[in-house]
Amino acid sequence: MAPIDSHDQFIVSPSTSDESGTINSGIASGYKTIVFTRGTHTINSNVTIPRDVLAVIETGAKLKIGSGATLTINGELSAPKLPVFIGDGKVATGVKGRVLYPQWFGASGLTGTGGRGIVGRGTSSAGSSTITVTDGIDRFSDGNTVIVIGGGRNPSLGTPAVPSLKLGTYDPQTGKVTTGNTKYTYQIVAITKDGAYSLPCTPVALSNGPDASYFEYYQGTRVEMTMPSAPSGADGWAIYGASSNPAGHQGLLGVQWTRSAQWFDYGPGRWDNSVPPWVPTAVPAQTGSRFLATTIVSGGGTSVLTLKDALASAVQQAPIMADDSVALQKCYDLLDQAGGGTIELIKGRYYIHIPTNTDPKTAVNYKSNVTLISYEQAIIQGYTNFTMDTMILFAAKNGRADNFAFDGIVFDGGNETTTTEYSYWGIATADGDGGTGTGLHNDFRIRNCEFRYFTGKALWLGGGNPQNYTVADNYFHHGNSNVMTVSGTNFAVHNNRIDTSLMYGGKSYIRAAESIIMMNADSGLIEGNFIRNWGNISSGAYTIKNIQIVNNTMNDTNGIGLAGYKENIMISGNTLNISTTDYIVGHGIAIESTRNNSPCLKMTITDNIFNTSGKVQTLTFSVDGGNIANEINVSNNFINHRDSSYIPLNFRFMTDVQFNHNEIICTNVTGGGATDLAIDLTYDMSSADSNWTVIGNNIPGKNLSAPSGAVVVGNRVGGMRLDSNHIVVGNRVTGTSGPNTWGGLVNVGGSNNVISNNTIDLSGTVNIDAAIKENSRSTNNIITGNRILNYGSKALSSLILHNQNSTVMQNMPSDRKQIVSDKQPTAGSWVVGDTVYNNTPSVSNPYVGWICTIGGTAIDPNKAWQPNRSYNVNDQVYANGKIYTSTAAGQSSTTAPSHINGTASGGSTLVWQYVGFKAVFNPFGLIVFASTTPPAVPTGLTAVAGNQQATFKWNPNTDPDLAGYNLYPKQNNTKVNSTLIQTTSYTLTGIPNGKTTTYELVAVNTAGIESGRSAGAAVTPSGS
Repeated sequence: MAPIDSHDQFIVSPSTSDESGTINSGIASGYKTIVFTRGTHTINSNVTIPRDVLAVIETGAKLKIGSGATLTINGELSAPKLPVFIGDGKVATGVKGRVLYPQWFGASGLTGTGGRGIVGRGTSSAGSSTITVTDGIDRFSDGNTVIVIGGGRNPSLGTPAVPSLKLGTYDPQTGKVTTGNTKYTYQIVAITKDGAYSLPCTPVALSNGPDASYFEYYQGTRVEMTMPSAPSGADGWAIYGASSNPAGHQGLLGVQWTRSAQWFDYGPGRWDNSVPPWVPTAVPAQTGSRFLATTIVSGGGTSVLTLKDALASAVQQAPIMADDSVALQKCYDLLDQAGGGTIELIKGRYYIHIPTNTDPKTAVNYKSNVTLISYEQAIIQGYTNFTMDTMILFAAKNGRADNFAFDGIVFDGGNETTTTEYSYWGIATADGDGGTGTGLHNDFRIRNCEFRYFTGKALWLGGGNPQNYTVADNYFHHGNSNVMTVSGTNFAVHNNRIDTSLMYGGKSYIRAAESIIMMNADSGLIEGNFIRNWGNISSGAYTIKNIQIVNNTMNDTNGIGLAGYKENIMISGNTLNISTTDYIVGHGIAIESTRNNSPCLKMTITDNIFNTSGKVQTLTFSVDGGNIANEINVSNNFINHRDSSYIPLNFRFMTDVQFNHNEIICTNVTGGGATDLAIDLTYDMSSADSNWTVIGNNIPGKNLSAPSGAVVVGNRVGGMRLDSNHIVVGNRVTGTSGPNTWGGLVNVGGSNNVISNNTIDLSGTVNIDAAIKENSRSTNNIITGNRILNYGSKALSSLILHNQNSTVMQNMPSDRKQIVSDKQPTAGSWVVGDTVYNNTPSVSNPYVGWICTIGGTAIDPNKAWQPNRSYNVNDQVYANGKIYTSTAAGQSSTTAPSHINGTASGGSTLVWQYVGFKAVFNPFGLIVFASTTPPAVPTGLTAVAGNQQATFKWNPNTDPDLAGYNLYPKQNNTKVNSTLIQTTSYTLTGIPNGKTTTYELVAVNTAGIESGRSAGAAVTPSGS
């Protein structure tokens, strides 16, 4: 702005008479500066200030423009950021690109008044147009638009009926209802959207409530209140808890629209900061009148204000609220007529009152080519909507605007506590007619803004056919509905932070609703956003095409959920940190095609990181109802799925899918299919080939289930479940970390498969019957060239269990089985060289182990076939080196079975089914044990004399480690035998005749320890 030349000024003094002629004469005289001095200037005729003339409005000056008059300012304007344009006339400009301040048109933009918007208080009588200000005198200026609480008409709502109460819980299946002896008392008041309220109902109490600690939003106890019929004219209810209630259940507890039949008290505490000022925060003692929206005509800055409208009801110390929506609308209208410009909000809080007597109910209509901007984070303050009306802070008139912008503004919905969703939008590309709009919204920007405390959507860009727009660098938080809806074509939603943490009962929950909803969207980019919400990105049942969802960070319960018609979608480079609690099932990415005409065509999901836990399905495709899903590429994703009982990946009814080079880590899974299954790729796909490729994935310890016709190559998996027409080549199968419910590490459920050159490592397997197993309906499979590792660590019934019409060849174990046991095997399949090491060798079991010398199936050695014996069905025996199972009961004949295939009669009714050859094990490595315990004392020693000899006999000693005996003369430690006696008799020779000698016997064990001496036997040799 050029400096003011004091020698070229035309000074206009304030006057109650029309000054239009004076101003025009100054302009006609060639003055380049028109100065309006302090005071009120009256302009009742049209005045135009040219482009080359500077208009200066001094502090304290006001231009009162009469009805029907227009002040057009085409030159530059110098004015304080205070109300300067008052009256019923019009301000205009013919200059495009001008910067306007709402304060010029009566906006307060006050600071330090809080979110409730009460500027001051006043007292007046019914029918009066003046009000005496008792608080906040210095906050009012002529031209301010204000709302006087209770100054309107009283609709006489009467007294509502009493509601009914009971205890309940959010989810009866997972939640718990706790009773007790605590009393909870409530009252309700009927309220209207324009400030009126009824008398309270009679107090109603519930006496069997628990202690307040049992109240919790999701799984705890709550009081369920069923509302009575609402009085005529009421829009909602205010609910109050008695002061005798436990903490968190006292005072104003909530507002509820009349459409809802129930209200729930789960202990969130008082709502004082989340209701408009016209809702009483305590139980009212009398009825309340509607509020009065009006304008201050004069008296600003004094104790007595003259209002444009008379009060219909008397007020005493009534709250007076600011209403800056009128001033903002005047700025938009002025710039719209000039072709565009900028509305700048200086620091402060701008209170927006949404009118209740218009449809649609929009506070401010933004216009084409106008930017609303703040460099100081000015706040647009709204109020909680508790009615059934759709209320919008900013929307285009008749649903059309181009090249508009919102930049650097803080939008506050006024709802810091409530958890109920209402139709309340911040910025909308529609005119409140249900979200459709009637025209085009093109080339607009919403950036650097903050959106908080909304009960509805902060942004509704789902109507008005928006095109070529950007939503960027905004911060959304503490909302409890869907954050934004986007639609149209060529849009970008990037680098926003969405963090919708709510406070319920003193606890913070990151659960509101969806964050970004796409409706009938084409050519959109959703990039670089940080989202923490119950839902992150979704599409509902709408059509979306050519959408990129890239490089976003998503947290909480649901990441991406796409339904409806989906075509050419890219989901890439996102990080999804998804976890849930017991009462809800979450998803990382859920693609749903279950409604009519909701296929999924040409979708790429690549290079994403999934960190999921709890009741979460990481990636799911649900397709039915005649829909298709094809040309799907899922590749290069990292999935860390932990602490869950859910299968991380589920795919249904899909064709032409590339599932390649993904890594899936599943840890600490419990129960359900997740114990052995990481990815389920099949469901009713056996009737047709799926045209899948499953290549190069790493899924350690878990099963991969593939649909018919899939090419499965080069994967590292725990196990496989196959159907028909597969090519399965070059995979490494390493065993599952949980119980395997199908019996084979590679399970073949169908036919015409080629399973070739795979490496199957059995070292990590749990509960399997075979390395490769066909089920009863499998046929015509080729199973060849597979290498089986660590076969020796498992007691399998067979390497490969297959049917006779499959080709099975050149599948070889790479080692021999080596296990540890205390006995020879009695079950399982064994080959020559398999070894069992004895883990409990003893004197009675003194072998290092046993080695298989004839391959076959092991069986209990006590099950040898016997003639003329009664056998039941499924009894197993061995005979002639083979094993048989009875398939029909009966008595055996005298001839043992010997057939090597099929069945044969074993008696009159008995039938033997051939099982296989009997494995034979031989012991190796005798172990000699050293004992420290002496053997038992021998008994029964006798002696028979002979000629110079004697023969001794005794009872055998039963010690297991007995080595033999020694014979001693009594009281003599020199044994008579030179070597250990190992029988139970001994003949001693060379002893003299006629001499009597007593002998004693000792037992000796393998450690050389002798027993005590036996009873003696005396002998006297004689003879010639």
